[in-house]
Amino acid sequence: MKIIKTSIFAFLLLIVTGCQLLLSTTTTNSGTTTNSTVATTTEMTTTQVSTITTTTTNLEEREIMSLHFIDVGQGSSTLIQYKDKNILIDAGEEEYGPTVVNYLKSVGVDDLWIVIGTHPDSDHIGGLNHVINEFDFEYVIDSGFVNNTTEYQEYMNSINNQIINNGSEIIYDTNISEQYFYFDENNEDIYLLVLETGDLDYSDPNNHTVVTLLVYNEVKIFLSGDMETDAENFLLDRLHDNELLEDIDSTIYTAAHHGSRSSNSYAILDEITPEYVIVSAGLDNTYDHPHVEVMERYAQYTDNVYITYEVCPLEDLCAITLDTNGTDVFVDEIPTDTLPEIIEANMEFVNFFEESTVGSPITITVKGQPNTLYNIDFYLPSGSLSGSRSFDVKTSDANGLVTWTYSVGSSTNPGFGSVIVKDVSTGSFIKEVYLFNPK
Repeated sequence: MKIIKTSIFAFLLLIVTGCQLLLSTTTTNSGTTTNSTVATTTEMTTTQVSTITTTTTNLEEREIMSLHFIDVGQGSSTLIQYKDKNILIDAGEEEYGPTVVNYLKSVGVDDLWIVIGTHPDSDHIGGLNHVINEFDFEYVIDSGFVNNTTEYQEYMNSINNQIINNGSEIIYDTNISEQYFYFDENNEDIYLLVLETGDLDYSDPNNHTVVTLLVYNEVKIFLSGDMETDAENFLLDRLHDNELLEDIDSTIYTAAHHGSRSSNSYAILDEITPEYVIVSAGLDNTYDHPHVEVMERYAQYTDNVYITYEVCPLEDLCAITLDTNGTDVFVDEIPTDTLPEIIEANMEFVNFFEESTVGSPITITVKGQPNTLYNIDFYLPSGSLSGSRSFDVKTSDANGLVTWTYSVGSSTNPGFGSVIVKDVSTGSFIKEVYLFNPK
C-alpha cells in the first residue's frame, strides 16, 4: 500500500534517502518573510508555498484534518477525516468499491458521518453500495437526480437498507443548498457547506452534481464533483448577486469533471484562486483527462497540481493526502513534470469589455510586439469556443497593437466567459473574464 501523505519526519527521511535539501525564503500573503525547506530528487519534488510550514510545533498545536483523494482510476473518491468524523464523497466505478472499503479500513475508519453521492454517473456512485453495506452512516447527501442504471439502483437499495435498519437519513434535492454540517458543535469555523445540488433543468447530467465547500478555520477546500460550465455560471451568478453568502476563495480545489475543458472555466478559477489542484483521472483514459488547455489554466494560479494517475500509477491502495491544521497545509511529494511551462507574456489588454449584451459591439485590443502574429480564443459562457471569423489570427501593427471586434448573438447563453490572446511564435498568452447579460 502506498499513501502519499505528509509526515513530520519528512526531514529525517530526506536525509536518509540522500535527497539534496535547499533552504529557500518565501514571502507570505501578509508580507512576512519565512524560511521553507525544499527537497529535490530526480523524480519527485517536495514543494512548499507561503502557506506551508513543516515544524512539529504547528502539527501539535492544532488538530489535523486529513483529505484523502483515493485513486479509483477514471473516477472520483474523497475521504475527509477530522477527529471522530469521517465524510466520504463518491467511490468510483463499482469495481473500485472493495478498494475504497479496504482503503477506509486501512486509515482507521469504523463508520461514516456523511456519505455524498455527487451525481448518478457510475464513475462516482458505482462503488458506493460496497461502502454503504460495510459502514454505518448518519447522513447521505444526494443530488436528487434519478438514473435507471444498475449501479444507481444498487446504490439506492443500499441506502434504503441503512435507513430501515439504522435510522440513517437521506438528504437531497432543493432543500440542502447552503446547508451547514458542523464537525464540532462548539466551533462554528469547522464545517461542510452544501453550495449546490444541480436543481435547475440542465440537459447535462454532470451539472446535477453536489458541490460542497469544506472549511477548517482559514483553509477552504472547494469540492466540485463533475459540475460543467453551466453549473459554474449559475454558482457565479449567485455569488455576484450576493445570493451566495460564502466566499469561495479556496486553498484547495478538486478539478471539476476530472480536468475537462467543458468545466474549470477561468471565471470560476478566478473566484477560487487555488493554491492546490487535485485531479482524479485514470491513466491513458479515453477522454484525455485532464485536458492540456485546462492544465494551462491551472498553471496560471499554482504549481501544485496533483493527478492521481501520476502519483498512484501501480499501487492497489493509494491516495493523494493533504493535511491541514486550519492555518497551514502539509504535503510532501509532487510530480515535477505535471504542468506545462508557462512563458511570461510580453503583452497586455489595452481595451477590453467587462460586460456585454445582445448585439452590442465588443472591442478587444492588445498591445504586444510590433508585426507579430496573435491568436484569440473567445470562450462563450457555455464553455464552447466561438467559431466566428471575427476571431481569426491577426498581425499587430508597427506599434504592437492588434484589435478584434465582435457582436454577441441572441442565441448565446448568459453567464461568464473568457478571452485568451496568444503570441503564436512564443506560445505566451494573457486572459480575461467577461460577463454576458442578454438583457
